[in-house]
Amino acid sequence: MSTEKEKQAESLKAASAQNGQGESSDQTQVAATATETEKVPESKEQVAAPKAAASPAKEDESGKQVAAVQPPAEPEKGNGVQKEVKAKTPEEIVDDYLGKLGAIDIRATVVKGRGAPEQETGAEAKPDEGADKPQVIHWLDEVAKDVTPVVVTKSCQASDKGRLLGDQSLFREFQNIDGILNDESKTVEARLDQSTGLLTTFCAYYNFADHKFKAIFADYAIMIGKFLVVMKAFVQGVRKTNKEFPNWGAWAAENLSFLGERRRQDYMALAERPDAHSYSYFGVERLLHLVKITESISGSDKIGTFLRQHNITFDPGDEDIKVREFKCQVDAALFVQKAKENSLDLDFTWVKSLIEIGAEVDRKMISDCKQIADSGGDPNKYLQARFKNKGKEIDYWMGEKIVSNLIALGKRLEKGCAQLERDPGSLIKLQISELEPLLSAITRLKEARSKIAPPPTGEDNASGSEKE
Repeated sequence: MSTEKEKQAESLKAASAQNGQGESSDQTQVAATATETEKVPESKEQVAAPKAAASPAKEDESGKQVAAVQPPAEPEKGNGVQKEVKAKTPEEIVDDYLGKLGAIDIRATVVKGRGAPEQETGAEAKPDEGADKPQVIHWLDEVAKDVTPVVVTKSCQASDKGRLLGDQSLFREFQNIDGILNDESKTVEARLDQSTGLLTTFCAYYNFADHKFKAIFADYAIMIGKFLVVMKAFVQGVRKTNKEFPNWGAWAAENLSFLGERRRQDYMALAERPDAHSYSYFGVERLLHLVKITESISGSDKIGTFLRQHNITFDPGDEDIKVREFKCQVDAALFVQKAKENSLDLDFTWVKSLIEIGAEVDRKMISDCKQIADSGGDPNKYLQARFKNKGKEIDYWMGEKIVSNLIALGKRLEKGCAQLERDPGSLIKLQISELEPLLSAITRLKEARSKIAPPPTGEDNASGSEKE
């Protein structure tokens, strides 16, 4: 009765005979181990000995033992075997990767203790492998940690050809801009009109795809959050009957390492706010911002209440409501609310106008407005001046900030002087000579100010730079 190893050896010999290579017995065994895309080096010394469990060794002309090599899934490093890799198309690369993901039977992997999905289903299991407990699923963990290979991502880009956009013919036509503009059979105006119309159409499809997939992926994030909420409740239930079982945080850190703690919390926060689910088209980031900033609002429709507070109307069935316009209104409301938390009362209209022209409405702007307000200035006039300058900082307002800073510094100096007057022990440490430069600078500033006319007021004050 022939063993499995003997059968493999006979198969290798038969394959070699069909190829008619006329190699010696040891060369035949080595050559048969190579795949169709591999090269076997001529020198026998370059053939590294494989695992000891291979088929019986044979002697070469020098009497050295050369073990028969079984066809490996991947060549081991340093065995001298070089691959002639046949270039795959982007579609093949993506399909291969999706095939790996689709081949995973997660439940069987956990229960049977199997490793990566590449393991053949018909392979014999080792005696003690996974007998006591499931093995760590390294490959699956890595996939879940979002380590998608760069080559797969680039292949998706190469094979897209307008599918994500929603119109592949438009995609192809859009790439022919040179042909359109160089078509001398048409007038210059006709060529520009055609290219402008094409660009307008492409951007419309682009915006649609952008909004669509942000909304879909926000829905996916909510689904993950709901899944986690159920798992958390189950773990907490187990812990009630088994005090030795880890709490949710510890269990998730060990078993759900592919989802960081912050991401788990964010997704669960979305899942636990049903009033946010109908606004998923905002995308994950903006939706999370809405959820967090409305947490203190009472009632079950926190986001709806927040929108009404800022006079933002929303009707999901109203076809006149545009996603971008609605997002601008919500972003303005979020910024105004954030400003209120910093004791600032900003005008919603000016904030929204700045967002619409693409101005950087961020923490720095809140900091600037806060500094202006603390110095006795009007932050809304600052917003107005920024809008008139297309959202950018202007030299005129930089001077205004210097004045505001000086006023704020003067107030602090005045308080400090009053404190030192009441504390002779500290006052004696102050040298009169150290005050002279400050007193001289203030005197010069006072004299310079008395020589110029009063500053403009009202509307002129906000637009002085444009009049210049």
